Amino acid sequence: MAGKNLEFQIQTLDKIGRYFRIQDGQVKSFAGLTTSPKFTLTFRNTEGGFRILSAKDGKEAFLAALRDEDLVISGDFVQVLWFQGFTEYLQPGK
Repeated sequence: MAGKNLEFQIQTLDKIGRYFRIQDGQVKSFAGLTTSPKFTLTFRNTEGGFRILSAKDGKEAFLAALRDEDLVISGDFVQVLWFQGFTEYLQPGK
């Protein structure tokens, strides 16, 4: 994350969500939505969003969610791909 400056948001179809800022090697989370995210991940609902983001097979879960329309992505897809690789570190503790 060193040198990465990025602001993105995760939301549901009903526009409830959070936005995240990656800056100076830190990740900060904020309630609500931002006006200028680099990308937005819109999930059908919160349960599905959590299931997809915390899946062991992250890439497959993202692809299945896109296919099933449980996830809509808008914005900079290069940044989305970077984030998708980052989600492997979001796995719950064992």
